[in-house]
Amino acid sequence: GGGHEQILELLHPDDVAHALAVIGSRLDRPGDTGLVEVRLRGPDGGWRWFELAATSLLGDPDVAGIVINGRDISERRRSDALFAGELAALETMVGSHTLAPVLFDLAAVAESFIPGAACTIGVRDDDGVIRYIGALFANINEGSLVNFPAPRG
Repeated sequence: GGGHEQILELLHPDDVAHALAVIGSRLDRPGDTGLVEVRLRGPDGGWRWFELAATSLLGDPDVAGIVINGRDISERRRSDALFAGELAALETMVGSHTLAPVLFDLAAVAESFIPGAACTIGVRDDDGVIRYIGALFANINEGSLVNFPAPRG
């Protein structure tokens, strides 16, 4: 098929409507460029984030179409997500009277960015005895994070 069918096949299903709206909004705006961030399927079958710039050149007889340029922004999106996780942990730290919620937030951030990581958190008293211990385990079958606190003692 044509180029537009090939692009639609690569777009993540959740991004199709938004991408088409941005691209479609260029139809009556010659020379105007619209930006949209979408996920595109890579050669390995995984999803990569791209920023697409759609420019209408329908009025240009040599082009007579909408030109789409894109750049991979996957690493920027990953960095933004990491920063958001760190910011959430800091916000918890500022608003919390105990350290445990902050540690759980930091463990969740670490687990989400380190493949296969499972963080364990323990808090020791002044004598070095662990009074509270919790672990975050990634339940691979269910795809969710579960908190398993150990009994005090």
